[in-house]
Amino acid sequence: MSTLLIMLLACGEEKTTAETTDTGTDTTETGTTLSDFVYLTEASNGDFSCFAGETGVVGSDIADSAWNTQSVDSSLVEVISVGAEVIDFESDDPVEEAFVDVFFSNTISGEADSSGVSESDGSVTVDIQTCSPFSYRVYTDPAAEETKITIEANTVEGPGADSTEFNSVSVGTYQVIPALLGISPDVDKGIVAGTFYGCDGVASSGGQVVVRDAAGNIPESLVVKYFVDDFPHRDQEWTSEDGLWVAVNVPVGEWFVDVYVSDGAGGHIVKGTTKIVVVADSINISNIYTGFGDGVFYPDGCLTE
Repeated sequence: MSTLLIMLLACGEEKTTAETTDTGTDTTETGTTLSDFVYLTEASNGDFSCFAGETGVVGSDIADSAWNTQSVDSSLVEVISVGAEVIDFESDDPVEEAFVDVFFSNTISGEADSSGVSESDGSVTVDIQTCSPFSYRVYTDPAAEETKITIEANTVEGPGADSTEFNSVSVGTYQVIPALLGISPDVDKGIVAGTFYGCDGVASSGGQVVVRDAAGNIPESLVVKYFVDDFPHRDQEWTSEDGLWVAVNVPVGEWFVDVYVSDGAGGHIVKGTTKIVVVADSINISNIYTGFGDGVFYPDGCLTE
């Protein structure tokens, strides 16, 4: 069973909140607070040696200068043409007639920098930018209702890359959610999923995830679930050793996903953040790396010596 299918199955019952404040958006609430999502007092398990963590009520309190940085060799940033394959996340089968859009800005907006349509074997040739984060979007003809819009942000390919894979989620896979758990994701919102990694690149346990906007507001509709042994578990309240998390019913727009761990003294510290732009009725993938505030992690081949 694929990681993304597992992520999708993790959606649980929606939480109700006390009341909301009508500000013309659905992101300012009085009934949804950080403590609804972050409360673990047990020690986390992972390599956090590269980053002590930052305190703050919300991730927006953290200055950009507090995060770790990587020094990228700018001479390795170049646009190249690669042969790619569009594959179904559950079966790994090739997906034909899938539209692939690549955005060098790492944001799904405006006109794509490169586009293509997959052949019967799932192959497609597109341009990517090496050693620079990009986002991609994969979808098929909406009228056919075969796949969901799948978006992956913060993708980085090293120098000399000659191939890559683009993931596609079928409608059948997506519909497993209500079939197994008796819920339906809001089609006006999106799903965000990823893995919490330590400094050594290994998945970390003991992290609790919250989604918020730049002002620190948490959407009332948010549901966050975790996994055990790469499988969804309704009663799991923080990342287990697989590091997997999923945030369901995230409103459309730009969001920050913070991961907190216990500070050992009854409080909590932020270990990492990823930024993502959510599109309605879509699957959005972005990982969280300890010490980094944007979800972007460069391979060693992109760094200066």
